[in-house]
Amino acid sequence: MEAITLNTGEYHRSRVYKHTVKRQLELTLTLPQIQKHGFTHPQNGYWVMLPREFDVVLALEPKAVAQVILEVLRHTIGYPGDGPGDRKVWVALSYGHFARQGRMSRSTAQRALQQAVKSGYLRQRTTGANQHEYSLKWRGIEN
Repeated sequence: MEAITLNTGEYHRSRVYKHTVKRQLELTLTLPQIQKHGFTHPQNGYWVMLPREFDVVLALEPKAVAQVILEVLRHTIGYPGDGPGDRKVWVALSYGHFARQGRMSRSTAQRALQQAVKSGYLRQRTTGANQHEYSLKWRGIEN
């Protein structure tokens, strides 16, 4: 969505990005609902177990890096699969997916994902032309 404003005889363009609008809607609609009614219990909805070290990542890494790691967790150990514990090991997610789920720009998602891989939290493998799959780097498990 683009708006043109008149300021001292000149036209200026400003952009309102989709993720900004979505974030504002969630702040005004979703957060008050959680505060009023609470979180969805795992027996009634989607859930994932977190590694005990994840709280250190939340405390010390940039928010965007923690968000991309959490999204890989959700889509791997959060789903049944053929890996250890009958959970999924690898997942193919696009930069756009990370951006939407993390309520961030695509470029921020790309940088955060690259940093998570470079730092050793995530593993990345190429599956096709410009397509990648991601997995958590697990201690003692080769994937």
